Amino acid sequence: MVAQSYTAALAELRAKRDEIKKHEAALAKVETERDKQIRQLAGYEKAKAERIAPAAGLSLAQVVALAPSLAP
Repeated sequence: MVAQSYTAALAELRAKRDEIKKHEAALAKVETERDKQIRQLAGYEKAKAERIAPAAGLSLAQVVALAPSLAP
């Protein structure tokens, strides 16, 4: 690898880093919306963590951490 191709590869790597940051920000936004929706669902008197967890793609413990009222 020569210096020129090394520099070009570093530039590509920086571009990928920036793209990853954008995707991480978008993911964080979606996760925040999901967490808010879980908290809203927890307000329903018949809500159960066992039903919400698979729908949200989370474990029971993660759902209960977000909405302690759902603890068994």
